Amino acid sequence: MTIIANSLTTVLFCLSGLLMIPQTNKQQSTGEYPPEMAENFITSCIDAATGDGVDPQLAQNICKCYLKEIQAQYTYEEFKEVDRQVAEGQPLPPQFNKIVNDCIAQNVN
Repeated sequence: MTIIANSLTTVLFCLSGLLMIPQTNKQQSTGEYPPEMAENFITSCIDAATGDGVDPQLAQNICKCYLKEIQAQYTYEEFKEVDRQVAEGQPLPPQFNKIVNDCIAQNVN
């Protein structure tokens, strides 16, 4: 299935370059995600998934699930560290595989 085959690629694509987004609120808690980062993640994720032929509504549901789970399991500082590691060519942490698989299972029957 296209979704399963390309899910990790989609997440990697969404992570790439997210830290280039300027933070407008310098006093923001390190655990809080900037709204523009979340918006960019969802947009990039949907674009990547629909580019691979995934139905737009399904892509939106899965991408929102990815973001929700990432935000629930990683502080913004931890997320930035994962993003940095991915940008350096390191693999995603195993927990991201679980997030991907869980979100797909919740949205694809």
